[in-house]
Amino acid sequence: MHLWQGQFPPPDAVESYERILPGCFDRIIKMAEKQQDIQAKQVSDALKFASNDTKRGNWLGFSGLVLAMILAFVCFWKGEVAGGLAFLSVPVFTTIKALIDSAKKPSPTGIAKAIANSQANTPSGSST
Repeated sequence: MHLWQGQFPPPDAVESYERILPGCFDRIIKMAEKQQDIQAKQVSDALKFASNDTKRGNWLGFSGLVLAMILAFVCFWKGEVAGGLAFLSVPVFTTIKALIDSAKKPSPTGIAKAIANSQANTPSGSST
């Protein structure tokens, strides 16, 4: 019984495999390359989706803020100071809260990179 750590067996085991089944080490390498390509695509997709979510959230927040400012302006123009202050205070405090919350949480990009780094640095154990 051979034990090894990592994706590939030690050289003496590779020689034994090649005697029994010629070309099997090439298949092992191709399998590892394919797995790496799949992981890279998953990380890329995760980053793209996180970026799209962030953009969507920014546009929705901006649209809500502009709408509230327009409504506040209309209220002030009509002499309704309380309504204008209400339309201004809610988006301002919401924006401040969102900025504070975003500073506290790790970004999706940072999380995806950390996951990719941990997968790349984690050796897998195999046995024969």
